[in-house]
Amino acid sequence: MANRFQAISQASSPRRRGVRREDDEFAAQLAVRHGAPVETTIPLEVVKAKLDGVHPLKAWREFRDITQLQLSSRSGVGRDLIAQIETSKKQGGVGTLERLARALGVPIEALLKAQD
Repeated sequence: MANRFQAISQASSPRRRGVRREDDEFAAQLAVRHGAPVETTIPLEVVKAKLDGVHPLKAWREFRDITQLQLSSRSGVGRDLIAQIETSKKQGGVGTLERLARALGVPIEALLKAQD
């Protein structure tokens, strides 16, 4: 049985390396496009917050341990608008979300709230 497990593990190893290489290449492409490194995995803290109903913008901001005022300064988006997006009072336009995503180092898609 141990030999069978070892064979399966070895057989799937190149595939896992290929997936990791693809992830690394994708991250590099995003970094070039956005001019900064971009998160390509979702941290457990962000997933838990989103499952608890927290807006993705707030989940990522808190994960990065920055205030709304700091994010405002880094992104050029007003603190009041950030607060309104985080509480779902406003959605934020594509340009706004792009600036916020760049400041947080995530793809814009990571800031989109799932539709019910």
